[in-house]
Amino acid sequence: MMLAGMSAKERQKLRSKGSFTVTQLSYTFRPRRRPKRLRDKREKHHHSLKALAIREKQIHIVGSPGLKIEGSRQRAARRLQARMCL
Repeated sequence: MMLAGMSAKERQKLRSKGSFTVTQLSYTFRPRRRPKRLRDKREKHHHSLKALAIREKQIHIVGSPGLKIEGSRQRAARRLQARMCL
């Protein structure tokens, strides 16, 4: 069984290469280094990476995640304002 998000053309191409299952598809993922001029562009969807995540029962993220922690900066700003008022 292949992934539902794949087009019929993509599935046919993989079948012709001998990949019939999600497990087989997961072994085809090879991370690539992106050129500097393309770093700002969005990464294409990798069905093989999704299959790898299913196989390993993990979540995989393409690129660097943008995490923003709100609490610590707000506390620091409040402390700074309190010092200025004194």
